[in-house]
Amino acid sequence: YSRNDRNYGAAYSRNVAFTKVRGEFVAMLDADDRWLSDHLSVALNALEDSGSDIAYSSTLMIEDQTGLLLGVWGPNEHDLRDFFQSLLGRNFITPSAAVYRRQILVDVGPWNEEFRCCDDFEFWLRCASAGKKFQYVGGCHCLYRKNHGGAITQNMCGVIEEVASVSRRFMNLPGLRIDTSREYVSNLYVLAAKL
Repeated sequence: YSRNDRNYGAAYSRNVAFTKVRGEFVAMLDADDRWLSDHLSVALNALEDSGSDIAYSSTLMIEDQTGLLLGVWGPNEHDLRDFFQSLLGRNFITPSAAVYRRQILVDVGPWNEEFRCCDDFEFWLRCASAGKKFQYVGGCHCLYRKNHGGAITQNMCGVIEEVASVSRRFMNLPGLRIDTSREYVSNLYVLAAKL
């Protein structure tokens, strides 16, 4: 068990934990999320069967105080068909809903501590740009708690500004449609300005 002397952000804490990882696979569980009982077994089976680097599922979003179901967050059919372009436009992978091979940390490096709101988004895009294979396992195997005081999404303007900054870094990668990518990024900056 490790405890930081203060809150340095999720990316910092993940990177501290990653220095201690010895197994073949990595799974994270953020404090505001919960795994369903089959999450790890379904993800590991998907990684082993597909030979992919990252397995992920959709998440059930629940209201913090009541447990009320707010919706489902994950990819749709179009996102799966046009994965990299869709991921650039909408981060549909929740860190707690993903399991990946530890080798990825060696290949693409640690999570970027520069970002407080969308370090996961930047990491997934870096993995995709490095050619890492993603496997959607289908279904919902994780619960994501929303509307609590510590939720990063409480600061939507800051989140959107960071998403725009990250998207801008990756929008010119081979295989992406530059016009579509520019539209994503410009729309994000406009939204952040409105907020």
